[in-house]
Amino acid sequence: MKKVIPQNLRIGLIQQHKLLKGSYLKEIEKARNETLLIKNYICNDYISITRTLISYKPFNDNKYDPDYVNGIGLLILKKFFNEMNTERDKLRLFFNSSTLLKSLSLENDTEAQLSYLLLVHDFQNWYKNSELFSDRMLEIKNRLQELLDKIQSKYSKPYILNNTRIHSQENFELASNIAYKISGHTKTTENEVFEQRYDKTLTLVNDIQSPVDESNYIIGKKGFINSKKEYMSLFKKQLSYEHQTYFKTYNFLRNSNNKMTAEEVIKNLNWLPKINKSLIECLENIKDSDVSTFFLPYKTNEIAEIIYKEAIRMLSYGQNMIDYTTFENGITREIFKRIQNNLIKDFLKHDDKMYIEVFNKYIDLFLNDNLRRLFRPREYWINICNKLNIYPDISQPFFNTDLWRIKEKISKLFSRILSESCILTNDQLTEIANRHPELGLNVKLIKKLKIFTVKTASVKNKEAIIDDFESTIMTRFISIDTKFLQYLDLYQFKELIFHTGNEMPMLVPPRPYLDYGKCGPLYTSNSTILKDKGLYPDVFLEKQMKMRLKDKYQGRPVWDALNELGCVPWKINKPIFDVMIDIFNNYTYNLENESFLDNLGFPLNPKSIVIPNIKDHIKFKESDNNNKGKLKEFFKLKQLMENKKRKMNSLTYWMLYRLSIANHFKDYILYFPHNMDFRGRVYPISPYLSHMGDDVSRSLLIFANGRKLGPNGLQWLKLHCINLTGFLKKESIEKRLEYAEEILDDKIRDSAKYPLNGSRWWMESEEPWQTLTACVEINNAMMMDDPSEFISYMPVHQDGSCNGLQHYASLGRDKDGGIEVNLLPSKKPADIYSAVAQRVDIKREIDEKSDENSIKEVALLLRKEIPNKLPRKLLKQTIMTTVYGVTEFGAVLQIAKQLRNLRVNDENIAPLAKYLKDQTLASLSEAFATSMALKEWFRKCAGHITGIYKSVEWITPLGLPVYQPYMKTDFIDDDEYQIPIKSKQINAFPPNYVHSLDSTHMMLTALNCTAKNVEFAAVHDCFWTHAGTVEEMNKIIREEFIKLHNEPLIDNLASHFKKTYLYNNSVIVDDVTKSKLIEVFNHKIKKGQLDINEVRNSVHFFS
Repeated sequence: MKKVIPQNLRIGLIQQHKLLKGSYLKEIEKARNETLLIKNYICNDYISITRTLISYKPFNDNKYDPDYVNGIGLLILKKFFNEMNTERDKLRLFFNSSTLLKSLSLENDTEAQLSYLLLVHDFQNWYKNSELFSDRMLEIKNRLQELLDKIQSKYSKPYILNNTRIHSQENFELASNIAYKISGHTKTTENEVFEQRYDKTLTLVNDIQSPVDESNYIIGKKGFINSKKEYMSLFKKQLSYEHQTYFKTYNFLRNSNNKMTAEEVIKNLNWLPKINKSLIECLENIKDSDVSTFFLPYKTNEIAEIIYKEAIRMLSYGQNMIDYTTFENGITREIFKRIQNNLIKDFLKHDDKMYIEVFNKYIDLFLNDNLRRLFRPREYWINICNKLNIYPDISQPFFNTDLWRIKEKISKLFSRILSESCILTNDQLTEIANRHPELGLNVKLIKKLKIFTVKTASVKNKEAIIDDFESTIMTRFISIDTKFLQYLDLYQFKELIFHTGNEMPMLVPPRPYLDYGKCGPLYTSNSTILKDKGLYPDVFLEKQMKMRLKDKYQGRPVWDALNELGCVPWKINKPIFDVMIDIFNNYTYNLENESFLDNLGFPLNPKSIVIPNIKDHIKFKESDNNNKGKLKEFFKLKQLMENKKRKMNSLTYWMLYRLSIANHFKDYILYFPHNMDFRGRVYPISPYLSHMGDDVSRSLLIFANGRKLGPNGLQWLKLHCINLTGFLKKESIEKRLEYAEEILDDKIRDSAKYPLNGSRWWMESEEPWQTLTACVEINNAMMMDDPSEFISYMPVHQDGSCNGLQHYASLGRDKDGGIEVNLLPSKKPADIYSAVAQRVDIKREIDEKSDENSIKEVALLLRKEIPNKLPRKLLKQTIMTTVYGVTEFGAVLQIAKQLRNLRVNDENIAPLAKYLKDQTLASLSEAFATSMALKEWFRKCAGHITGIYKSVEWITPLGLPVYQPYMKTDFIDDDEYQIPIKSKQINAFPPNYVHSLDSTHMMLTALNCTAKNVEFAAVHDCFWTHAGTVEEMNKIIREEFIKLHNEPLIDNLASHFKKTYLYNNSVIVDDVTKSKLIEVFNHKIKKGQLDINEVRNSVHFFS
């Protein structure tokens, strides 16, 4: 039965949702009017443009992208006016426009003010030089005077005309001079304003409010690019990429026996003329003028070419299911991009000059050590833009036109054309079947074959086990016929096609995120700073975050940390890349190499997997009874091999994408812009190539800046090499270094010199490719007379020890738990997974003697199945994900999977998994008593917050507002509102809060490292730097963790809850509910005896 929400609460929820949705609808309205301007500009319809501007209310809010509708609308009218051939047409436009200009709101809209001044200026010149309408000259004069009077109004004071984006500097100066002349003000030069770096209430960043002293700035990085000329050349190439929709790279791993390429095969199918014909028919019958207008600047064959190109791109991926959103964004982006480029060509002719002018100044930051010490990228960008009179958001106007529903309409039309045009006739199928009988095409039953169809399918929700939520979600796909993909694979593509934009690494440092998390990282378009997978489209995650920013100072440390991470230069690790190519080309086609390849993270080529033939398995002369069992076995085997082939096909293409992109960029310096999820956890945006991913991905990249090893760097390389193997993870640092010396020549250096023909020791490692990288770096260093002078490019890692539990133990000051996650000094590293397994073993021994038969039976059953000590890997995943909010059901599934891997009898798995789950969680509660009590308090708070129909929200110690997006939309009558999904809000809050803390610690480390010129990269709780600066980074890691946990984090959280849910006018609760909330928020959890300052002396805290 549906719970009835009290009316006073429901009214509040409706109002709150209207406020949120109102902001979204304003952006949609802006996008719609941008679309109308483009449409009417294409149609040369100034009357409709005037109407659009009269009815439009600008959306100018510093937290969001600027609104250029009025500014560009007036520029269009200015252009139309100056290009008119007759005075009568000019007169009409003047009177229409003057009516508009009188009513136009110019408040807080510098661009519209400038356009207004320029348009009025043109009207004045026309009036002075025209004598054709003597009977109306007085009326024109009076109208002009009214427009000039407006310039002196409160909306257009000349001294508030500052930076511009859509006007050239010449026009900016002209408009500014006109305003000063009319108003009578004197033009002055403003003094440069230096403002505080961060919000002063953010005590964690007090130390870096100002630049560090020169003595603390560690020089000595060897940059790969040291000339402005080279940077400028790369910047022009970067702009070229951004102006394109598609990125092509040569498929250098193509090894087809056929000379004909897959592209030529498709061309011979004659799809392009069919697409063109279908398009003409559709456009002739289309009734939606919004859609048809967008096609006016194109010839139909140009649009057909765009559709055809997208078909080729999807087919080149080799996958039979393509995400529909990816298709929609790609195919419409090309349409919008061309129209946008036409608009820019007509109105923003200064664009290229402006981009080059800004970047030419900005790049000084990366060429001058002292500038880099003094400024964060965000600060320096704003500084130079202000000096150049350029608005800091230099992205191209109208890039969000596709926000409006036009995108959905166009993609729907194009997907239908693809489906109808890209077909194989029976004749074509017969020809293919005759040429390639191995495909097994049954052409008798097929009249024609559609290659592309739109389907909806359920996919696994990766968050399900942790969040106890729906296990599958419905998603739309473009489905591609599997047999056709197999056919194309016989020929293979000459080129691989990807979308440009954020999918590719950048060739120059990214454009920084600015205040409110705006702008960046591309130069010509803006991106959202929050990573949104589209799981919660009605929650408007980014808007929720921005609505909670009280001013421009809040959140600056977060934006700066993301900028610093994105400014790290990388290069392809060529020696390792060459070995990978050797493996891909020469080892993946042999089925016997499966185990060897699996250890290296490489898939078998699907061609090596043969689907069994029924004739080879069954002799039909035998009796039916014999055949029944064999048929069942055969179809089971066939299904197994088909699934395996599909899996290997997907993995092979994924490897192909990464290696091909790495090959394309192997001689470039690369930058990987980052964004973050709603909790503040950061991720590189590029999906194909980045340092975040598996062992292969991490090994393909090394730092582009080098640094000398110095006195201890070689030791750090050796230690890092052994750490990567996982061989001595329970041993001391000294023991690991001893082992490194023992195997230095016959294992480590041998692996570097002969990776595939020597001992192959590196292949035994848990992280083989990174281990090989370390072997190569050590060998290269030791070839020098003085290894300390060796310039190293390899990142050395320092890993947190079960980082989530480190934060829990620190929050609760749990001493026992702190020991087990290395918060306290010890000679050897503690291993939480082994420690918990030992505790569970002890509990099993006790339970084997229990008086309770049910407990005794299951404990003895466990002894029978696993007679020896419980292995750490049996419980590792459950221990690790406890902090991430794994549910009891999820924990049972995790342990059951491990029991199957240990070959426990199927009928015993369920009771044993449940028993082990109970004992594991109990053991954790013993070691982390206060921490687990805190976790329960988190859950209790979340439960009561959702009880008043609110989402759980908090602010991280660096000022980032976090809003849990687990909401669902409900209706009463015509009113819409959102209510929390209670179970998900409760289960997700503890891990989300801890994630926001580990992200805060990472960001603090990033900011403090980069302040001192220490290279820093991160994969969540794994921090990377040069071997020569590991010791400096280690100091910073520990100091920042101690600073973070010396903050009253739980008290601050409780205070925020009270402020948000008790003392907030938008939250209406009765007195009884209020009392309950106060009681819950006033936590009374007694902390343990852990001295957080001891982290400073713990070698294994991060190691």
